[in-house]
Amino acid sequence: MPLGANTSSVKRLLGLLAVLTALLLTVALSHAVGFTYASFNSGSGNRTNVVGNDSLGAPTLAVPTPSGAGASATVALSWTLPSGDPANQSVILRGASACPPGSFSTVTTVGTTSYTDTPGAAGYYCYEIEGKLGNWTSQASNQRTVTVYELPVLIQKAHREATAATSVSATFSADPVANHLLVAIVGGMGSTVINLPSGWSSAINESGTPSQAIFYKISAGSADKSVTVTTGTATALDLRLLEYSGIKTVSPLDQTGSATGYDGAPSSGSVTTAQSVELLVVGSTSDGNAYTTGWSNSFTLELDTHGHGNNKYDCSAADNIVYATGTYSSNATVAGGQPGNWRGQIASFKAGPN
Repeated sequence: MPLGANTSSVKRLLGLLAVLTALLLTVALSHAVGFTYASFNSGSGNRTNVVGNDSLGAPTLAVPTPSGAGASATVALSWTLPSGDPANQSVILRGASACPPGSFSTVTTVGTTSYTDTPGAAGYYCYEIEGKLGNWTSQASNQRTVTVYELPVLIQKAHREATAATSVSATFSADPVANHLLVAIVGGMGSTVINLPSGWSSAINESGTPSQAIFYKISAGSADKSVTVTTGTATALDLRLLEYSGIKTVSPLDQTGSATGYDGAPSSGSVTTAQSVELLVVGSTSDGNAYTTGWSNSFTLELDTHGHGNNKYDCSAADNIVYATGTYSSNATVAGGQPGNWRGQIASFKAGPN
């Protein structure tokens, strides 16, 4: 046989041996590591899982902790991987609705078992976690729904006084926006019945000396620019109006409280909120000659009107946004004299979304 033919045969044989050697090494390595491949369907769609001696188990997602409200709100996430799980990374997935969402998007991949997300807007979100090792991802964790509340914002306010009258009217400077919360605080210096305006709801309405009520409604728009409140008997009246965005449009009222006294600084009474983000509105009416300069516990004084000389009264409105469930109250700071008979009230309203 010619030498060239032998050389060609040897080359072919060596090539076949190299291919066979590579195949045997691949099989041996796959058995040694214990990887086999499987597909499954999770809430995130079809994904690939590594199973076998080094299988990736589904993480367990703890209850998330949201903080703040609106665009700057954050959601603290934490989870655990199965004991001995080889995953060295975690994929954080978020859906833009309550669980189960129509789809998920990847927020980020981290090498830890905790992460603080900023969704960027109020709404309902669904989270789940996947373990990750190289190109392989585990079955998805359990899902958790998170509510990011809207941030309530005071849009505008108005007030009007009336002396020895059975009605008082006030008008906003601009048309209210539909679906915003409107709050009306009405004070009467004498003991009188304060009538609920048509289309409004009563948060709290108390007669005495003085009398006061807090009414509210979800605005229909321009039709609510002016508000008129009537009473059963003539007395000095004061009407305070406030418009807020970011409040639930369905069942917005949470809790109310009140307090009364003579002299000393007026107080609001207390409420215990049921939702983490709420708007607290305080109103006070006094027949004394002092005037309100502020409210405690981070409440902002929004309106204060007071009479002079023989026409003695003081009426104020204040608000606050709270970010945790709890019991809340406030005390007024007064100047210029004694408040006389006073009545304070507080109402809490739930931030959106519905």
